[in-house]
Amino acid sequence: MLAYRILGIKGNHAEEFEKANIVVKTIRISKNDRIKESMSFPAFKFKEPIKENWDDSTFGNYLRGTRFLLVVYKFDDKDVLRLRGCQFWNIPYHDLENQVRTVWEKTRQQFFLHTIENAVLQVFQILNCLLQVI
Repeated sequence: MLAYRILGIKGNHAEEFEKANIVVKTIRISKNDRIKESMSFPAFKFKEPIKENWDDSTFGNYLRGTRFLLVVYKFDDKDVLRLRGCQFWNIPYHDLENQVRTVWEKTRQQFFLHTIENAVLQVFQILNCLLQVI
């Protein structure tokens, strides 16, 4: 990754960044000033949010404890991708505790409802099998 090379780091990760909970994210901006891709986050198990509350959640703690080094590239008029700059960023507390928390809680609720629906479906399947035996 070019950002690591600029910083004089060999390889695709920096031990110093890992120790400091700094994650490098690349942002590509099109000629018409639109971001081309969504930002990815660490994978998680679908049942994790059901077992967690927001204050101790894996995702919430990840955002609370991580600084992002955003490396920004933009396509110029000749469709050449150029480095525009970089900046450290933390999620603002207000955004984390309002917008992000709301989406996390809605997602958690959907996982919970889906789990209940699956459990009820399994009970009906078992009852149906029992009724066929009787």
